[in-house]
Amino acid sequence: MTEAPAEEIDLDALACTDLLDLAVAQAQFGADAQFIAELGPTEFAGIMAGPVAETALTEATQKIGCIWGIPQSDGAFTVVVAALPQASRDTLTTALGTSVFTGTLIGTAPAYTWERDDALGMFTTVYAFASPLWVTVNGAGTTSSQTEITGDVLSHLRTLYPSLGD
Repeated sequence: MTEAPAEEIDLDALACTDLLDLAVAQAQFGADAQFIAELGPTEFAGIMAGPVAETALTEATQKIGCIWGIPQSDGAFTVVVAALPQASRDTLTTALGTSVFTGTLIGTAPAYTWERDDALGMFTTVYAFASPLWVTVNGAGTTSSQTEITGDVLSHLRTLYPSLGD
């Protein structure tokens, strides 16, 4: 597994709109979908599915979080990109492999998906890895729609950081 040198990664320099094309969000959620807000430093707690993922996020050396969706509706999702130490990734992927998540690939990136029906409709979490980055897409939508969004985020990150691994 090759890793991009940590000094190349600067998530603080990115804006949420650097991570996802609006057209991709609109293709999945409709023409009213838009970027809503960037998560502040204290707004990350509780957004990951499960305690191991929550712990991994607290161990991230850098992170950016973004809310996308349809204003004044229940149709929203978050995109979180975090730089993880290898030990944190290993612990997380081991836990995901024995959980309700389903392992897959998004392009060449190892990924895990979990789709469930909640009170507001379909809700999906996708975790994907492009070492040393961990991409999370979490919110309203199906595995198919959230995988498309995750794939676009991975594509943008690989353009910005060509030496990312899997």
